[in-house]
Amino acid sequence: MDNKFYEVVYVDKFVCRSESDDMAQWFRRHFGLDQRHLEMLGSGNPVILKKNILIDTAERLQRKIQALGGVCWIQQTPPAGEPHERRRMQRRRCAERRQTWRLDTMVADRRVNLGRRSSDWF
Repeated sequence: MDNKFYEVVYVDKFVCRSESDDMAQWFRRHFGLDQRHLEMLGSGNPVILKKNILIDTAERLQRKIQALGGVCWIQQTPPAGEPHERRRMQRRRCAERRQTWRLDTMVADRRVNLGRRSSDWF
């Protein structure tokens, strides 16, 4: 038996507001959510629906949500105390999109002499 725990993550990607409202009503009936939680689900940000569940329960919930047209996925629950980072590997990439250094970029200290504001230096 697999002793790993999983979590189901949902994101609202509906273009039509009525479809989003239908999905919110389904969540209200299925989970008994109040209006504050429904607004959080409809924000467009990923929201964890269920944590620390077995894979068969997670797959059953995922099938129900996808049958209604919702977008969700299953991910393994991270170890205790560690947050789950979806873009961990992307954040480690080089921030420079050219992947090389430009030789003509400005240097922070580029003055050769003190200039006309030399009185500020003393």
